[in-house]
Amino acid sequence: MLHTMLGRTFCTLIASLVFAACAPGTQSPSAFAVLESLNPTYLPHEVGSWWSYLPEAEEAESPTVTMEIIGRTLVNEQPVTMWEIQGRGLERILHRYVNDEGMFLVREVRPEVTLTFQPPLQELPAIPLSVGQRWDGETTVRISTFAQYAGEPLETRRVNYTFTVIGSRDVQLATATVEVFEIHFAASESTEEDIPASQYEHITWFVPYVGEIRTSQGYLLQASNLLP
Repeated sequence: MLHTMLGRTFCTLIASLVFAACAPGTQSPSAFAVLESLNPTYLPHEVGSWWSYLPEAEEAESPTVTMEIIGRTLVNEQPVTMWEIQGRGLERILHRYVNDEGMFLVREVRPEVTLTFQPPLQELPAIPLSVGQRWDGETTVRISTFAQYAGEPLETRRVNYTFTVIGSRDVQLATATVEVFEIHFAASESTEEDIPASQYEHITWFVPYVGEIRTSQGYLLQASNLLP
């Protein structure tokens, strides 16, 4: 399993940063989840927030994947929120922070590997989204096991990425009609020796004050305590 994971390029890894096809299972938000604020921000990151998702073509009764912000911690002295993702055989924790510039991904912890982004990958800007908006960056991704966490990584890749808001639309959810922004992501990766490795792109749907309602893997939002 570890060999297979490390044999993938980073772009394959980032394609499944949030969700990937996994074995069925069941998962529900914590019964004790309490929002730390009743007024979610434009880029939701409040502890206690949760979302549940299903693959686009599956019945509503199918097992879901649940994402929940379970608390706060420090990563290299940087305060971050911990986003726990579970269900359908999936288990991982994302470390993110939000500041005046936007939302950033610092680290993803999986049972078999840890991905650390230096500098953190900017997932969203702080200013309100608009069609045509674009942001980009470059990051080095350190891929390591828990045992090697403080030592040399198993693999290091340099990644250039670009996000572009390519459209907006009104979408009817179970409880309300919301404005959705379609965000296109493109990334190219290279090795430490500057040898091009691969490219990747996907589209997600984001709703301000709610979060992602369609993931890059085609998972659709089923429920959330942030829905209006």
